[in-house]
Amino acid sequence: MPKLVKWGILGCGGIAEKFARELHSVPGCQLAAVASRSQGKADDFAARHKAQQAYGSYAQAVQDPRVTIFYVASPHSAHYDNVKLCLENGKAVLCEKPITLNAAQASRLAILAKNKGLFLMEGMWTRFLPSMIKLRALLKEKLIGPPLSFSACFGVKFNTGPSHRIFNLALGGGALLDLGIYPVSIASMLFGKQPQEIQAVAQMGPTGVDINDSLSFLYDRGETASLHTSVIAQNCNQGVLAGEKGTIKIRPPMHHTKKLIVTLGDDQPILLDCDYQGHGFNYEIQHVCDCLHAGKIQSDIMPLDESIAIMQTMDTIRQQWGLRYPGE
Repeated sequence: MPKLVKWGILGCGGIAEKFARELHSVPGCQLAAVASRSQGKADDFAARHKAQQAYGSYAQAVQDPRVTIFYVASPHSAHYDNVKLCLENGKAVLCEKPITLNAAQASRLAILAKNKGLFLMEGMWTRFLPSMIKLRALLKEKLIGPPLSFSACFGVKFNTGPSHRIFNLALGGGALLDLGIYPVSIASMLFGKQPQEIQAVAQMGPTGVDINDSLSFLYDRGETASLHTSVIAQNCNQGVLAGEKGTIKIRPPMHHTKKLIVTLGDDQPILLDCDYQGHGFNYEIQHVCDCLHAGKIQSDIMPLDESIAIMQTMDTIRQQWGLRYPGE
């Protein structure tokens, strides 16, 4: 029987709440510790999710000998420092997307993890859902032929004030890192590479973050991607992949869809049901546990080289806008 995987969570915000709920549904997992910058918040979180220990300090939490792996759920701007802290204290890490603010930070963490012989993965949980597994299988079968174009949009209207993290430049806020990474990462998965040419435009908000973005990609063999993301407009949140033989539509919500629609030529569309229970983090958690049991230090589905390459694409996009985050 596989050894129990004992998890810790750094950060007790909304995404950590979803993750903790899903963690208990995965066999062989235990929530050993949670940490927040506030002891009271950590205590409350631990009580809700039956964690064995609560810490009011990340530095204390990473020294807990019971914890095998930490899920880093802090704001984007803190990912680099938090992951580095975990690795330096001998802990494997699953870091919520985006793995860091930029490619340079991601590269340094990948080197550190390799030198320490520790598992590290970006938490792009979408990749592990039944729909994405099915989508990759369809591509492998060349059902629609080689993918030629991908169009996708992901927009959520945030009805919050300017102090919210999504509009906070210091926290890595804005549409690109929070929402845009989904279509960018899905495009990377579909084409198996990064674009050769990028044209990106954005509406910048009053707090200095991008709030409405349009991205055009051209790949080395002429393939194209047209992506849109927004934090001020609710849009269709779906994707369409086209090949010579037909199309595959990723139904809303694209980033955790349960339905694909395949259309081949003039044939009637075929609905593929890819249902799952819960929020969907459980598939990612199970994959990480499988990697740990196998002694792997990275995933073959979300490898570090690809996470770094995706961040390089995001860096190029931001360079076109002249957008830099504090501390870069």
